[in-house]
Amino acid sequence: MMGPHRIRCTPSWRRAFMIPAVAALLAGSAGAVARAADPGPAGAGPAGAGAAGAGAAGPGAVVGPGGKVAGHGYPYWLGVANRIFWTDGGAPPLCQTLHADGQAVEFLDGANADGRITCTLRAQEPIYVHGIANECSTLHGDHAGFGTSARQLEQCARKGFKGVHGTASVDGAPVADYPELISAAAVVDARLPKHNGFHLAPQRMRSADYGEGLLLSGLTAGRHTIVVKSFSPDGSQQRTFVINVS
Repeated sequence: MMGPHRIRCTPSWRRAFMIPAVAALLAGSAGAVARAADPGPAGAGPAGAGAAGAGAAGPGAVVGPGGKVAGHGYPYWLGVANRIFWTDGGAPPLCQTLHADGQAVEFLDGANADGRITCTLRAQEPIYVHGIANECSTLHGDHAGFGTSARQLEQCARKGFKGVHGTASVDGAPVADYPELISAAAVVDARLPKHNGFHLAPQRMRSADYGEGLLLSGLTAGRHTIVVKSFSPDGSQQRTFVINVS
């Protein structure tokens, strides 16, 4: 992974949807919600509104369950999102540019956002949109009765995902096979920074993740709208990404 390359991102407003869930985890229960965290983040930025160029998006832009971008499929990018979440202390940028195998991939997070997010992305670069997911980590209380081996954390993440789900659409076209894009990310290593949203001491940790995501490829230049809705026993959340591809 290459180092961070920040651009700009403008959310209309943010809501801490994930942080309370993690707090519950630390109290002894597993939380199911989208998170973020991986090897080589960066940023992406503001765009406009509207949905010009929608004809080139829709279902045709969605990478299928076995598909890959920059040499990696859904499990890898979910793991990337998981590491970013932790290494950024629970508050990762909503729009970033990541790199894998020498290729750039735009990453739209919104794990802690509920509302409209505008980003400017570069043409011809694939996109990963983070959805709702459940993670389990080696942090005290964050593995719901499971152990802390890699296999146990992965089992914990999968079990905790039960009862949550999401939907997605691209330029108004629903992603009909969105549930088929659910993946299991292998355990990632991360370091919780000194200043984090959980008021915990900085520490090294490991975390496994299981949940939804959306890979897109081939969006034409113009404005596009991606809507991701997430539902859990604790409530619902909708992120509307308005992106300008140029």
